[in-house]
Amino acid sequence: MINQGKDVPTPLGGWPKIPPEAAASYEAAQDRLISEVEAAIGTDPRLTEVWGQPRLRELLHLNHQNHARFMATVFQLGAYQMLERVLPWAYRAYSHRGVPFAYFEVALPAWRQAVTRHLPIDHQPDILAVYDWMIAQHEALVAEARRPLPPRRSSGAHQVFLTTLRAGDFRGALALARQRVTKPDDLAPFFQDVIRPAMVEIGLLWESGELSVAQEHLLTAQVTMILSHLYCTALQAPRTRGKAVVSAAPNEFHELGALMVAQALEADGWSVIFTGANTPLHDLRELVRREKPIFLAISVTMPYHLPAVRDFIVSCRADEELRPLRIMVGGQAVTLAPDLLRLLQADGTADSCVEAVQLARNWECQRNQRG
Repeated sequence: MINQGKDVPTPLGGWPKIPPEAAASYEAAQDRLISEVEAAIGTDPRLTEVWGQPRLRELLHLNHQNHARFMATVFQLGAYQMLERVLPWAYRAYSHRGVPFAYFEVALPAWRQAVTRHLPIDHQPDILAVYDWMIAQHEALVAEARRPLPPRRSSGAHQVFLTTLRAGDFRGALALARQRVTKPDDLAPFFQDVIRPAMVEIGLLWESGELSVAQEHLLTAQVTMILSHLYCTALQAPRTRGKAVVSAAPNEFHELGALMVAQALEADGWSVIFTGANTPLHDLRELVRREKPIFLAISVTMPYHLPAVRDFIVSCRADEELRPLRIMVGGQAVTLAPDLLRLLQADGTADSCVEAVQLARNWECQRNQRG
């Protein structure tokens, strides 16, 4: 989970507009870029010890894959606000997992060098300018990463819930959830006040190195199981509103946020079709065409899934049958930058299940007024 910290400053001259063909060249060259970067890291004496540790080597290889996909997304969408927010997080999160700051001092110039070798010359200038900016921020990013994180809340319902889960008491955590959720109207506040801050806390614990990936996945799976137990409560609400489809983005395996939105909408009287994780866009389009919902909500956690969502929305706008469909986007990737609503061409965004319910109500009201 990306917990936003202090942004790094925008270049004085503004961000370059990457031509679509240059962004496509970068995306197509990802594997070659990664190979060259890892060759540079493997031969740099400053990183011999790091690259020689299997755990860190595996972590960094995954980071290189994510970096290439993330930067391809930034270039395709012009999503520079997202870059400004994610870069400080990357320095902080990886340093807490044992990666020295010298890694960034080696890796970012290696990415720049790889671009000069593997992209056509006329596609390089604007992309190199972005890497030059990142390289120039190194000292400021190190200083920001060393700054202590704000103190975490040590009390509250979400802390009691999370502490119970971390102690291995799943039944106890489920009992706490059932105490707070006794009727449909309780679901959205429970998600907002307990589940969401608990998940943020889990992300911070991973970021600070206090949780392993396996522990983070275990806690997330347990929270998902608790939500499944609560679903029957959502179904107690009479269906007084229209039909909605809720889905995670294609190739997106993080479905907890979408599941909370689906249950909150169901509890508010909507007839919800929830497709879960990793729904292919062609299949999603056909589902929407067949079911004719009032709106579609798409959750995106990993930033590199945003271009596919943008392309899907554009295709819906070009389809006369789907043009009236309202499209809501949300999830961690969307909250990283306010301008993503414009870049994705969606009708609205929701930062929480409470906001999603309110936005859905607004759309229903507008639809009823139009007759």
